[in-house]
Amino acid sequence: PLTNLGNRRAFDERLQHELSRCRRDGTYLSLAILDVDYFKDVNDHYLHTVGDKVLVRIADVLRDEIRDIDYVARWGGEEFAVLITNSELEVAKEASERMRERIAATPFDDLVEDMKITVSIGVASSFHYADHAGLLVAADQALYQAKSAGRNRMESKP
Repeated sequence: PLTNLGNRRAFDERLQHELSRCRRDGTYLSLAILDVDYFKDVNDHYLHTVGDKVLVRIADVLRDEIRDIDYVARWGGEEFAVLITNSELEVAKEASERMRERIAATPFDDLVEDMKITVSIGVASSFHYADHAGLLVAADQALYQAKSAGRNRMESKP
């Protein structure tokens, strides 16, 4: 309810449906998992009310940034998942980079002076990971790589 996005369960159902459609049509989709960098610090220093407003603003940016055929959900806590339909990995990487840049450029200083928010993103494609579990694990591993490599970046799993 906070972000007016679907939750993890709704996302899993949509992902299953879209993967079935891809198999039937011979097309591909990609999955991007986004994690807000240092979000615990936001909640610890500025309370959860500010953290909630940050999440709402990020949800608005993501909703605005995706195509009508794509789907975004709150994956949990400070994580979001974006289903990028009818796209192979390169298209999804470009879309994910645009999302990352747009969030980094979004002003949050009306909440806290000089506040900058960034996200790390992991991307994977059903071209390489045709099943639900494999795609999720690959995107999550790519997200972990992005976090380990310094945050505020996008990484992908081939």
